[in-house]
Amino acid sequence: MTNGLAMFKKHCSACHIHGEIGQEIGPNLTGMAVHPKEEILMNVLDPSRSVESNFRTYQILTVDGNVLSGMLAGESANSLRIIDTQGKEKLVLREDIEQLTSSPKSLMPEGFESSISKTEMTDLLSFLAKRGKYAPLNLSSAATINSEKGLPGFRGRPGDKFVLDSYGRVEVEGVPFELVDPQGDRIANIIGLQRQSSRFPSTLPDSASLDCAGNVKAIHMLGGVAWAAYPRFKDETTSMIVRRHYADGSTSDFELVNGKHIVTYQAGEDVPESKKAIEAGRKQIRYLKIPTDADKALTKIEFIKGGDFSLPLVFAVTVEFAGDGH
Repeated sequence: MTNGLAMFKKHCSACHIHGEIGQEIGPNLTGMAVHPKEEILMNVLDPSRSVESNFRTYQILTVDGNVLSGMLAGESANSLRIIDTQGKEKLVLREDIEQLTSSPKSLMPEGFESSISKTEMTDLLSFLAKRGKYAPLNLSSAATINSEKGLPGFRGRPGDKFVLDSYGRVEVEGVPFELVDPQGDRIANIIGLQRQSSRFPSTLPDSASLDCAGNVKAIHMLGGVAWAAYPRFKDETTSMIVRRHYADGSTSDFELVNGKHIVTYQAGEDVPESKKAIEAGRKQIRYLKIPTDADKALTKIEFIKGGDFSLPLVFAVTVEFAGDGH
């Protein structure tokens, strides 16, 4: 793994983070081990094959005729911030922009394989695909809320923000998790779900999913909190369903119940089937452990809104592999 780590530091760490190494400009690669090695290779060879909206490339033509290209790091009423492939940030005033266009292309340049030998590519893939006991999953593709912008407000009122003291790697109950940095208002970093209702129009989806590959014996979650939850609402209703999809086509559901697993995110409140893990800004995140059938390969974890009015939140997910993880 030493050579693979060296390849990651040399070729990837300027834009990607893995564990505690690198810069989180592009997607976090910490949880890549939950994907088959063939899929990892495909994403390296064809970086624009599937690009999340947060990481798309923008091109700016200035009134002076200059062309700037990079990811949109943030914007205000008067300016835009662009990050280029070197990780450098540039501020562009709106009054200086002649034209702004977006592209489905990734900021990662194509043809990466031509800059690396086959042996080096093999070492890099082995590093990214290595499975230990735990693998934190990347929430970026499924996240629906930017915590710095805040939760959706009720009837037009501003929603609560959920700003943590720090992001990145955190360990809870001996399990490593990756808390996605919202990078200001740029990246959605929390999964939040709402029930679809004609009476109260929803601004969030009622389901989200994360891909996974391998025999997993437990799903570890940082969440267990919701808006409009216990103790304000005391009925034991289903706030969220965690549906486990297996390679043989079967599924199984685990219900997270208000007042048992789910509680308000206001600090100081408690329920028996989850445990307070993080407290920040008078808000809490809780820890839950959900069993899976370790004899069958898991392919996807789906989060589905339950039938009640709550807005459940998921901050981080880590899978625990059966056996040695291979």
